[in-house]
Parts: sequence; C-alpha cells; structure tokens
Amino acid sequence: MNLSLQLFPAEVANAPHVVLVHGMGSAATAWKPLTPLLQKRFNVVTVDLPGHGLTPLDKSQPMDPQSLADLVVKEVDRQFSVNKFHVVGNSWGGWITLEIAAHHPKVVS
Repeated sequence: MNLSLQLFPAEVANAPHVVLVHGMGSAATAWKPLTPLLQKRFNVVTVDLPGHGLTPLDKSQPMDPQSLADLVVKEVDRQFSVNKFHVVGNSWGGWITLEIAAHHPKVVS
C-alpha cells in the first residue's frame, strides 16, 4: 500500500528530517500550523494514514500500530530515500511513532 506523504523542505541546508503522524480520524493537515515552524530546522514529512486524508482505505492493510509503523518507515524510505528521522505523533499517531522507535530503532534520530 502507498501512503500519501508530503515533504516540506527545511529553510537550512542539510537539515534532519522529522516525520509527523496524525491521530485517528484526523489527517496530515492537522500539522499545518506547526509545519512552517518546524521547517526552520527540519525537513518535514507529513503522513496520511490509510483511510485518512489523501490515502484511501485498503482493506488488506492491517491497521494495528505496529503494522502502520512498518508501513510508515517503508514508505518514507521508498518515496524520499530517507532512512533516519525524528518522529512526532499525536494520539494514535503517538502510538505508531512509539512502535517505530521500538521496532526500527536505527531509523529514529
């Protein structure tokens, strides 16, 4: 499954990446007020989880936090060739980012 991800470039060269994961019933647009502030120091990647925002629901995609964590890591690498980043999550997205840290510790800055 392909996730809808958006990359907002940093204002500085060689900036690290931060991946923002929204909560249940929300979308990547929830991060719109925060994104310009983060761009001062980070390349910002926002995620639309399956069935949210611009990512359609795929009934074959498991929706548990660990499976979604694996999917986010895979898609960030596939779409942007980024395999090291900071993570921020809200609510359900917070759980997903904890799973990223637990199951993909080499990816998390």
